Amino acid sequence: APTAVNSTSPFSVTFEFSEDVSGFAVGDILVTNGFAGNFTTTDANTYSADITPDAGGNIAIDVSANVAQDAGGNNNTTATQVTVTYDIAAPTAPTIGTSNGSTLSGTAEAGATVTIYASDGTELATTTADESGNWSIDNPLSDGQTGSITVTDSAGNTSSATAIAAVDATAPTA
Repeated sequence: APTAVNSTSPFSVTFEFSEDVSGFAVGDILVTNGFAGNFTTTDANTYSADITPDAGGNIAIDVSANVAQDAGGNNNTTATQVTVTYDIAAPTAPTIGTSNGSTLSGTAEAGATVTIYASDGTELATTTADESGNWSIDNPLSDGQTGSITVTDSAGNTSSATAIAAVDATAPTA
């Protein structure tokens, strides 16, 4: 399962038992804030289903005890719950603290991907904000060139762009 989703599009989840079982069915998959469908059997211990979020919040996926049995008639144990974050909120636009000839740096959502674009929209470089939200990258813009920066979070939501002023990489002369 993905760790985060940003739409109500279905995503696939694999259910794997430690040994071959029988009796496991789509109705045995308990989903909070969504539902399971498109159930398939890969082999006697591996199954998959598509989980469709209902936009009601984070999605919890559970398999209760006693829904499948092995060849000896032993019931399965409760599976560890899987939670998928439902995130449709775009991150806050990044800030730029330094914009000089050699470095661009600033702040963004922690763990998010920071993307630098030229003024024509061409992607020039990416980096990742650290756990405190700080980021820094070698400046891919040339002297006098402008651009923009966006942030994309783990769910795939992208912020509005922050403009990068014209880079001034030329030292003043005396």
